Amino acid sequence: MKISVIICTRNRFEDFKKALSSIAKQTRPADEFIVVDSSDEQKIEDYLNSINIPFSTRYFHTQPGLTLQRNYGIRESVSDLLYFF
Repeated sequence: MKISVIICTRNRFEDFKKALSSIAKQTRPADEFIVVDSSDEQKIEDYLNSINIPFSTRYFHTQPGLTLQRNYGIRESVSDLLYFF
């Protein structure tokens, strides 16, 4: 069974870094990590490209709106279980 972790975020870079650190420490890593970002600046994309993450990561920048972002993450996921943070 595959697991996706999906984070929908907007202008919360420091909170995102803390969440990612915690997710990376899990004993059962996600099969895919999807970030759906609607921030004004794309700091998160630059950050993801600069670090080593122990699981497959996909980044998407979208228009603001939590429902829109969640639906985008669902459409992009290929896993059986989806976890939203």
